[in-house]
Amino acid sequence: MGSCSYNKCSREEMCVELNSSPVCVKLGCRHKQYTFDEMTKTCFRILTTPLLRWRDASEYCKQDGARLIKLDTREKNDLITEALINVVVDSHLWTGYHDHGDLYYWNDGSELRRDSYKNWGYLQPDNNDPDCNAWRVNCITIQNNGKWFDSCCNLEKGFICEII
Repeated sequence: MGSCSYNKCSREEMCVELNSSPVCVKLGCRHKQYTFDEMTKTCFRILTTPLLRWRDASEYCKQDGARLIKLDTREKNDLITEALINVVVDSHLWTGYHDHGDLYYWNDGSELRRDSYKNWGYLQPDNNDPDCNAWRVNCITIQNNGKWFDSCCNLEKGFICEII
């Protein structure tokens, strides 16, 4: 039995242990429309159209075998920020983050804890959006500067999917 610590995978491959045996798996994205980042091992797709509500955007990603992106590290947030600079101007795109009262969650069910990575914009989250009631301001966008903002989930926006 081997171990990934002694793998002979090429630079284009990643070692994965299956039943205690190392297997080399080719890196990349299974969908051509997605971009692969080697450093964060992230396959992502930025969609500026169609504009969808948060729940509909989440379903759209699921149809690709993906989810709305989880920005749980500075490296991943920086990657998306860099990509957004080249794609959109001053826009807010849906992420996979939402809140329920005082608790915040990613769409995979994991909680955003006090020690979790965060990149809130100035005075965010503020639970204040003139386009909807305050209690509905519980979905999170990323702006092209990489900052996060809470927003009304029923607004139609672009979004970012990631294959997991």
